Amino acid sequence: PEAAEIGTVVAPGMFAASAGAGAAVAQREPPPAAATDPRAGDGVRWWFWPLLALCLLPPAGAVLFQAVRPEAGGVREALLSAWVVSGFLAALLWLVVLGANLPALSGAACFVLVAAGTVASGMLVSTRLDVANGATIQDFVATAVVAGVLLLVLLIASVTVTRLWRVWAFLILGGALLAGAVFARMFS
Repeated sequence: PEAAEIGTVVAPGMFAASAGAGAAVAQREPPPAAATDPRAGDGVRWWFWPLLALCLLPPAGAVLFQAVRPEAGGVREALLSAWVVSGFLAALLWLVVLGANLPALSGAACFVLVAAGTVASGMLVSTRLDVANGATIQDFVATAVVAGVLLLVLLIASVTVTRLWRVWAFLILGGALLAGAVFARMFS
């Protein structure tokens, strides 16, 4: 490349030197963000709303099949577990929203489900780890391992989401369908 085309390490081609030695460096106008970022768009993309609705599939499946079979036991814990899964899927979707550069409305919609999942996880942990009802160290370890795995997946997603947001969107789709099926079969 010519000396005038090199620029800096941070912004190659950003600064162009004139042909004469010792001449002042002229600054080029940077291109607009929409021209350089293929993800820049004007609103929520078509696939966001179906994925958000699929995040609600686990609790919807649990409620639907509990209504069909009201005599089934463990309904409260199953419904809380379904909301925890829903909150986890919404957290993944929130990362995809950030990676795909969607508007703030998308993130706010995900936040509502993440908040519901967080409340449900607190309720589920408090019922499972109630020492008065005989919780053991194995219960504490199992809860910590599950929480650690969920947080590890969110950490991996947060590191890779800018390049692989489509992959994470498909994983949300598959995870929501699988979780909905699991919670639906729990009562049948």
